[in-house]
Amino acid sequence: MGEDEINESKGVLVVRWAGLPVAGALVVLLLKLLVSWLLTLPWAPYRGLLKLVDSIPEPWATLGALAVGAAGGLVLSVMAHGERLAVAVSAERVVLEGDGYAGSFDRDDVAAVFVDKKHLVLLGHDTGELVRRPSELDVAGLKTVFTRHDYPWRDGDPHAGEYRRWVPDMEGLPPGANALLAVRAKKLGSLDDTEAKELRAELVKLGVVVRDSKSKQYWRLVR
Repeated sequence: MGEDEINESKGVLVVRWAGLPVAGALVVLLLKLLVSWLLTLPWAPYRGLLKLVDSIPEPWATLGALAVGAAGGLVLSVMAHGERLAVAVSAERVVLEGDGYAGSFDRDDVAAVFVDKKHLVLLGHDTGELVRRPSELDVAGLKTVFTRHDYPWRDGDPHAGEYRRWVPDMEGLPPGANALLAVRAKKLGSLDDTEAKELRAELVKLGVVVRDSKSKQYWRLVR
C-alpha cells in the first residue's frame, strides 16, 4: 500500500480564497458607510481623517473601499494558506509539513493518533506528545487514512482523564515546571502565542503535557 496525502476540503478552500476577500470587502464598505454618520457625532475621533474619506467622490469611494477590503482579505487568505497542515501517511511513517514546520514520525513510534480542538496529535509509547499541530483537515478523512495504514486512531485524547488544573506552586510537577507554567499563564490569550508555544515545548522536555481551556492550563505527566 502506497502513501496517502490528506488535502483540505473544497469548502475550506472556497472560504479561504473567496470568503475572506469578500468578507474583507464588505467590512471596509460598511466602515465607509459609517463615516458620514460618525461625522455627526461631536466626540468622534480622527475627524480630519473621517472628513477626508467622506470627501472622496462616488463611485470612487465605494470602489476604493471594496478594493482595499478585498486586498486585505486576500492577504489573510495567503497567510492562512501558508499555515495549512499537509499530511502524508504510509505504512512506514507520517510526514507533517506546514507553517515553517516539517516532521517525520516512524509508525513504530506512534502509540495513538487523534484530533484535539483542531490540533492533530501523535502520542508516543511513553504517552508523551510526539507532535501537536493546528489542522483544518477533515477529521473523518484523517481517521480513514490513518486506519487504512493501521495506525492506532482514537476518537479523542485517551489520557483526557489524567489532566489536572494548574495553580501556582502546585505539587507533583518536576523541578522548573511551575516556573514555566507561571510565565506561560501570562501569555495565554495574547494575539501572539509564539512564546506560549515555546514554553509548552520546554514543558514537554520536562515530561509535562499541557492542554489549554478558556485561558486555564491543565497538565499531566508523561509515564
